[in-house]
Amino acid sequence: MARFVINPASFTHSGGTMNLQQLDSVSLRPQSQKTEVTPAGAIDRAAILLAGASPELTLTTADLATPLATVTAGIGLDCSSGAVIRYARRLAGSTFSVATNNLGITSGDGHLYLSQLSASQEGREGARLDLNYMPYSTTGQGAPLTVDDAADFSSTPSPAFNSLYFFGPVYINSVKVNNCLSSRVDFGIQLLPEASCGSVYPTDCYIQARRPTMSFTTTSLDHLSTSGLFTSLLGGTLDFYYFKGVAGGARASGSNHLKVSVTAGEYSPDDISASNNEDGSITFTVMPTVTPTISLTAAMP
Repeated sequence: MARFVINPASFTHSGGTMNLQQLDSVSLRPQSQKTEVTPAGAIDRAAILLAGASPELTLTTADLATPLATVTAGIGLDCSSGAVIRYARRLAGSTFSVATNNLGITSGDGHLYLSQLSASQEGREGARLDLNYMPYSTTGQGAPLTVDDAADFSSTPSPAFNSLYFFGPVYINSVKVNNCLSSRVDFGIQLLPEASCGSVYPTDCYIQARRPTMSFTTTSLDHLSTSGLFTSLLGGTLDFYYFKGVAGGARASGSNHLKVSVTAGEYSPDDISASNNEDGSITFTVMPTVTPTISLTAAMP
């Protein structure tokens, strides 16, 4: 009986290879579309054919520093030399195999992009980043992903701690929003896969739209006097901060923190709720009219 566990994933681009060594999860969706043939006079399927497929992977990591230093917020990363998703085989009575009996899923070309960044006051495990990867087919007929069940991991990257960030304050126009409990950034990149001339699989992709949103939740109901109930121009800069953690300690000092910012947009409350004697809360959603910018060398205000 074979059992497998996630191992580091690698993405190769024009500037080198980015290794994600601190993964939480990987989800692969083949997204295949089938054509079923039932001839007239029959009640059962006579044949099932693959009409097309546009696979996509979602990866979740607590290591924000590695991908955010390489993957552009508004574009993503062109992985012209592909990617490898790895799963290490468990060994009965032991740990994991490093020999040639592991599982590797390989892509020859594709596009990696940021999906969502989330953190909360109660999230002791730290902030999490979701990334999506769309693999391409070179010819449109050959599968964009191949499976190797005899992969050798003896010289591949090992799991490792690289970074961890924690929920930090939210500022609007350099004024701190009091009593914030959580924040979330949806980068909003909408990819359009390119398949033409009879292709079964995508051979490229294009950014069809960018619709980022940034949301935060606070117990300061009086912030409504600033935002109003229905709509308000941001009128300046929105900054989400994240404290960088220190192994063996608590938080880093100096200009080592993460900041995600936008400089224009609209914001309004989505949900205002209260129950019994518990504190009420408001979730605000900001709809930027610009692409979020990211700094890994921010100082806390």
